[in-house]
Amino acid sequence: MDRLWQLNYYLSIPNERQYRDQWYCYQLPSPFNGDPRSLPSSIRLYTWNVDFQSPEPFARMTRVLDHIQYLTPSPTQTEPLPPPCCVLLQEVSVDAFMAIEAHPWVRAHFSIVSAEPWSVGYGVVTLVSRRLWIARGQSLSFGSSRQGRTALIVDIPMQVNYRREEANSIEKPPEVAVMRIANTHLESLPEGAVARPLQLNAVAQFLYEAGYGVVCGDMNVIGPGDADMHTRAGLSDAWKRGEWDDNGVTWGYQPPTQYPPARLDRVFYVSRTTGLQVDEPEVIGKDVRIGNPAPGLWASDHFGLTTTLTIV
Repeated sequence: MDRLWQLNYYLSIPNERQYRDQWYCYQLPSPFNGDPRSLPSSIRLYTWNVDFQSPEPFARMTRVLDHIQYLTPSPTQTEPLPPPCCVLLQEVSVDAFMAIEAHPWVRAHFSIVSAEPWSVGYGVVTLVSRRLWIARGQSLSFGSSRQGRTALIVDIPMQVNYRREEANSIEKPPEVAVMRIANTHLESLPEGAVARPLQLNAVAQFLYEAGYGVVCGDMNVIGPGDADMHTRAGLSDAWKRGEWDDNGVTWGYQPPTQYPPARLDRVFYVSRTTGLQVDEPEVIGKDVRIGNPAPGLWASDHFGLTTTLTIV
């Protein structure tokens, strides 16, 4: 049976002694001041399976975050925070989680949503830019999972559309809608074929409830029964160029394996909601490495994806 857990999100801040093991966790005060005009109408998403098995998890996680930071527009004097964005990470080990907490960019600009500690030694983590207001954080534990898999869900209020009263030209406040963003890692391997559609369907039910919803992560689309599991769950794939377009492949090259490269990582969304625009994902993180001498160790065996959500 699936179980839903309510979560606290937090910001890690070191005390004056600067010791890592004495960092305090604070519930992050809401930046939402009650004016819908302060809410964004679009959010940039990054999703990346960061590989819990390879050596050097702390260094690899640091490299992943460095790369995402590089792809994100830098703060300026007029805009001291990064643009509204969320970073969805899967296969985060305990050591990798420590790297997230220690990363200067994360500490300066993000709140952390997680359900750690994880029973299998790794899990999913979502970073939410402090340009955004987190209405709620939840963790959905899959009853169908034998591998401890979950979905991490955050609700983000967004501005819908700035409208004008034609009769008297008095501007009305924009409408507010909740964007539900799910971060998941579905069951792995051929023996997970029965569980994967059940898990995705469970996530889809929560997306329907919010109206505006998207789920990103490692969907482990490896078998013939996986290809249409999103449509059976009532979701649409943001990738529109077909299964055989190599530009969408996210796994199988770092390093090459006995298995063919595949588009394991995906972005699914609730398409029946009018006004939700999800850009076609772009693959990121190809050949991102750590270590010397070059070429060094790949940061992950997966590529990442990035997309933008907009309510129009």
